[in-house]
Amino acid sequence: MQDHYAFDDPRISVYNFLRYSDHRWRLINSSLHYQNRLRARDYRELFAEAGLSIIHEVLGTPDANRREQLQRVPLAPRFLNAYTTDELEPYTMVATATRS
Repeated sequence: MQDHYAFDDPRISVYNFLRYSDHRWRLINSSLHYQNRLRARDYRELFAEAGLSIIHEVLGTPDANRREQLQRVPLAPRFLNAYTTDELEPYTMVATATRS
């Protein structure tokens, strides 16, 4: 749930990929190194649609520095309008699920 390029480029944050519109992201996102931009809420919905119930979940919650990084990203409308800051902040998710 983080921009993979942030690992190699100190100029960008793990939230960098949230700045791009879906149209622009389709042009930028490489099929050889694909990155989805799903947030924890999206994964929860996918689990539920698949008939799975999450029985344990751990989210990587940001420290003050990462929160500031997110605040500096000019979010694409999709993320700005459809997600709360609390939904955008987690940058990792580990979940254990079982059949409902």
